[in-house]
Amino acid sequence: NTRQSRKIGNADLLAQFGFFIFQRMIIDCHTHCYPSEVTKDPIGWAKRNNEPHWRDLVAPEGKKSIQDWATPSEMLRAMDDAGVEKSVLLGWYWEHERNCRWHNQVISSWCETAPDRFV
Repeated sequence: NTRQSRKIGNADLLAQFGFFIFQRMIIDCHTHCYPSEVTKDPIGWAKRNNEPHWRDLVAPEGKKSIQDWATPSEMLRAMDDAGVEKSVLLGWYWEHERNCRWHNQVISSWCETAPDRFV
């Protein structure tokens, strides 16, 4: 019997009994991205673009920001350090349509920099 004469690897043996080995993938399903024009001065950007709700939540005056800021390369490095394969980039619920459209373009450009990592 050829099956008995050849050495069977663990994966082959498990597959014979209906077990399959799947590699685990970690996906961070809630991340935000902003360009340097926002991260350098979030309060100023919010004021110039009339987004007080975002400013109050993310960068309140006189308080520490609840938002971490990263460039695409910094986020990829952090993902690698944490073992994260992919990140889902989310937009924001902006008060003005022009800012929604602008942020969609930002997200698209990040996805172009690492299409296999940013979704």
